Amino acid sequence: KGDYDSAMKLLKPLTEQGNVNAQIELGTCFLEKGDYDSAMKLLKPLSEQGNAEAQLWLEMCFFGKGDYGSAIKLVKPLAEQGNVTAQIMLGMCFVAKGDYDSAIKWLKPFAEQGNAKAQFLLGTCFLGKGDYDSAMKLLKPLAEQGNADAQFWLGLCFFSKGDYDSAIKWLKPFAEQGNADAQFWLGRCFVWKRDYTSAMKLLKPLSEQGNADAQLLMGVCFLNKNHYDSAIKLFKPLANQGNVEAQNWLESCLSLKEAYDTDENRLKNLMDWWKDKAIDSTKLEQILVQHKQYIFNQVYNSGRANSLKFGGIKGDVIEVLVNWTDWVTQGNSIIGIDYSSGEPRYYEISVVKESNSNNINNAVNLIRLFIPLL
Repeated sequence: KGDYDSAMKLLKPLTEQGNVNAQIELGTCFLEKGDYDSAMKLLKPLSEQGNAEAQLWLEMCFFGKGDYGSAIKLVKPLAEQGNVTAQIMLGMCFVAKGDYDSAIKWLKPFAEQGNAKAQFLLGTCFLGKGDYDSAMKLLKPLAEQGNADAQFWLGLCFFSKGDYDSAIKWLKPFAEQGNADAQFWLGRCFVWKRDYTSAMKLLKPLSEQGNADAQLLMGVCFLNKNHYDSAIKLFKPLANQGNVEAQNWLESCLSLKEAYDTDENRLKNLMDWWKDKAIDSTKLEQILVQHKQYIFNQVYNSGRANSLKFGGIKGDVIEVLVNWTDWVTQGNSIIGIDYSSGEPRYYEISVVKESNSNNINNAVNLIRLFIPLL
């Protein structure tokens, strides 16, 4: 029933009388309560006497404490003797250590026999190795049967494959039950879908609880919503702690903030300058807003040079040629930065033309549109 305190109250006198079974049962009670040291105090003497059941439970204590080396040393002889429970537990230890090939060796035979636990653990091995299709083949039937752990890991498989909608489908119920890991990964899905409002709703509580990964993603959300001060507030402490990713985001954020503050003034001056020109300020502002909201998505998704066209208020067509380059050409406008290859690469506007031949190149190039790539 899970009432370990009542069980312990009954078992303790028996253990003091030397009852071996009671000592093992009391040790498992401590184990279930997370009191590994008390459990080990009871189980270790019996394990050293060769009691196989005590050895298995003692292995679980080492596993719970994260001492996988000691757990493997204890359980491997039992596994090699054919103890099925020990073999699965040994596989579980190898999974926890990230030694997926060794884990697969021990788990695969049981998975093929229909053992659900082995199937689940084998699925996590394939996920760890990046073989998402093999992982999903094992995890999906378990998930559809209601296995919550399989549902969570299946969601991670879909996330890793870039299928964020399917990932959300499997992670959302788990997240709604209050699982912090599911909430984080669900928030991460929304970040990649650029639904920053939904992402922040999930990530904010985790961030406030000190989750560094959630804080980093919250900063990314603020950055993409142009809330640079809020982003800097989150990135800076992480950067000071040596978080390289946070340091890169902070550097980008500070540049963006400077560019954004400058561009606001430039845009106002630009509006005044164009008041008496062929393109009125309302139209020009619309064009510039479209630049900020539209070019980034088009360029990033294609990953190559683009020619984009926008319709103005009067039906005029604005054509923008966008190049992918290692170096910024003098006079061109940066609209994206990518740090994924180590050195920054840029998207830049090279030509801006209007169909009625009124060239607005000089006007648009006054606006530096820094938009960092995720």
